[in-house]
Amino acid sequence: MPRLDTFEGVLNLLSLCNVVILSNVLDARTYRAPNQRPEHDATPKELRRMMEYDLNAFSRQEREAACFARGICLQLLFWFNATYRVWDRRTDEELADPGAYLLAKQAEAIIVAKRRNEEVGIPGVPHCTADLLKRQLINVLQHYPPAFALFNPETAFLEQGDSMTYDDDLSYYKVERRTEEKEYTSTFKMVVKWA
Repeated sequence: MPRLDTFEGVLNLLSLCNVVILSNVLDARTYRAPNQRPEHDATPKELRRMMEYDLNAFSRQEREAACFARGICLQLLFWFNATYRVWDRRTDEELADPGAYLLAKQAEAIIVAKRRNEEVGIPGVPHCTADLLKRQLINVLQHYPPAFALFNPETAFLEQGDSMTYDDDLSYYKVERRTEEKEYTSTFKMVVKWA
């Protein structure tokens, strides 16, 4: 577990959570129909089923495991926000929700990079378009409302300094454990069914 008394440790935890939360968005199988080979286009029927039911090339077991892992990481974001506070030493202001900010900005960076690549003719993952990527990002981010509220897939924030995170000098930020109890509730229920 990263040290959560340093902002570097906090960023390590949040970044790990983000990789897990966004794992299906980043996996090429998300953009293929079941049994579709990467070199083949999906049929109209497969495309309709993908759009209507979010079917893809993941097996049921992999999809359940990914959902379970995502749920744990989303719960970690809620827990972190309720348990710790991060201060900007320069302004002496508390950052509202560092996890939400970082998740939204990294999601925006992914969509901006995809659009830039498409503009210059770099295809990237087969069958993944900027529109499908945006759809998947929205599907995932809706499970963490604070990040979804900050997410703007049309933004060009990267052109304003190309920063996906906070300042390069992490010493500007102070992390402390909350002294008061802060209630938190997640927006999802996790049901675990053991075979």
